Parts: sequence; C-alpha cells; structure tokens
Amino acid sequence: MYKIKGVLFDMDGTLTDTETVFSRSIALAFQEQNLECRDDVLNRVRGVSTQNFKKIVLDIYKDEIDYDRFYDSVLNNYTLIKENEGVKLKKGALELLNYLKENNIKTAVATSTVRKNAEHTLKHGKILDYFDEIITGDMVQNGKPAPDIFILAANSLGLEPKDCIGIEDSLNGIRSCLSAGVYTVFIEDLLKINEELNEKVDLNAESLLDVIDKIKELNMGE
Repeated sequence: MYKIKGVLFDMDGTLTDTETVFSRSIALAFQEQNLECRDDVLNRVRGVSTQNFKKIVLDIYKDEIDYDRFYDSVLNNYTLIKENEGVKLKKGALELLNYLKENNIKTAVATSTVRKNAEHTLKHGKILDYFDEIITGDMVQNGKPAPDIFILAANSLGLEPKDCIGIEDSLNGIRSCLSAGVYTVFIEDLLKINEELNEKVDLNAESLLDVIDKIKELNMGE
C-alpha cells in the first residue's frame, strides 16, 4: 500500500506546457540545415536524455547533419521562445504544488533536460521555489527510460521510490517511473499512452488536479 511522502515531476509537458516549444525548437534547428523534421523523430526524442537524443538523431540523419550546431540551435531556439512567449503551466499545476506545500509533501523535478534549461523554464513559469530538489538528465548515467533519474530524485528527498508519486507525459518517462518503482501517473500531453503501458500505470489522469484526490485517497487514515 502506497503512502505518499514525495512527488516527482517530469517538467516539459507535465508541469509546463513546453513540450510543444521543444518540438518547435527542434523543427527550426532542422530547417536551418535544410533537413526534414519528421514526426516519428519528434515522437522518439520526447522525454529522452541528452545522450539518447543525440543517438536517435545521428542514427537517422547520420552524415547529413552537423550535430553540435543542430543541438546548440535547439537550445537557443528553446530559450528564445520561452523568453518571448513566456512559460504556461499545465492545468492543475499550481493547485497541486500549493496542496503539496500546505501538506508538507516533498517535491522534486526529474527532467531529462540539463539543469540550466530546467531552472530557466521553472523560473519563467514562476514555480522554481516550489521544489525541494531539481534532478536533471546530466546528473545521471542512464537517462529515461532507465529508472535512474526517478530513483535519484526520490533519494535526494530522503525517500524511497515506493514513498513517491512519479508524474509523466511521455512513454519513455512512464517506463522510467515503472522501473523505478514509484506510484506512476500518466498525464496526456502530445502523445497518447499505448495499451501495454496503460495497463501498468497506477493512474491515467486527465490533469494534475486528479493527483490531489489520489494523494488524499492513498494517505487516508495516516
């Protein structure tokens, strides 16, 4: 039986409405090198570590792409779009974060991006101060879908994974949560969950508001 002491959040597409911003940034970077931005590529790179992102892109585009220039462009585009358009939060994000703060439930971000980008996004979304820990893809050896980042996020809070909820919007992120042994919540953003993973997640939620009710249910009688 789960008793929730901590909540581990993916960031892009889960807390912040920035997964579309990341996709736009990638598309612009491909365009700069006169390469087609394929939907299947965008789907494969969602939620993966920086290392896996590079591997996927180079496996597909091989000698066609100047990868270092491409990746620098992705990051620059991502930063500029956020600064020009702001960072919108996903439905229920503030309500959930305030509930967790009021009930002394610890919080961590577990995102595949690098720390500089994570802090930039959270700052522009005005939610940086809500988190006890920020764990980023450059802090673990194996990125999502490996469990490392969620295990480290839980441990950074002084908790075991079984004491935590992990919230994700990507299939790679869900696999990471399941392998880590956290109570796994899927929030749909750009991708629908497949049947195999849908049977394994603990909660398929419409929004982050649903997580508040689930925590109350799991912690009832504590």
